[in-house]
Amino acid sequence: MSDPMSDLTFRPSPADRPRRTDAAWEAVAVEGRAAASQAVLSRADAPGRRWSIAPDAGLERPVLELAREAADLLARTDMRRVKACPGSHCGWLFLDPSGRRRWCSMKVCGNRAKARRHAERRRTSGGSERRGG
Repeated sequence: MSDPMSDLTFRPSPADRPRRTDAAWEAVAVEGRAAASQAVLSRADAPGRRWSIAPDAGLERPVLELAREAADLLARTDMRRVKACPGSHCGWLFLDPSGRRRWCSMKVCGNRAKARRHAERRRTSGGSERRGG
């Protein structure tokens, strides 16, 4: 049986996007429901009250906390602002509140893409690009 969470880590082709998006959404929903069943509301004074996973959840606590946070994020986020990184072999999702962001990380995916474009320009120009000063 395949891991349903694996659909979250690879960017689907445009033809597969609706099916894989549905599968990814359902994977988060399943994990979110499991996390919700383990959540307890803190008794702290307002505004400190919040849902969290009970400490007695043991080693599953970090995974359940992550699933709870992911489900909450999907429930309260304008999904038009969720973007998939176009980086080669990336597929990470990120929030783009400005509508101008392209990469999950400029330091990694953005830099790699720019370096590839630069190398390609040098190859196609025969390496005769001049350095400006």
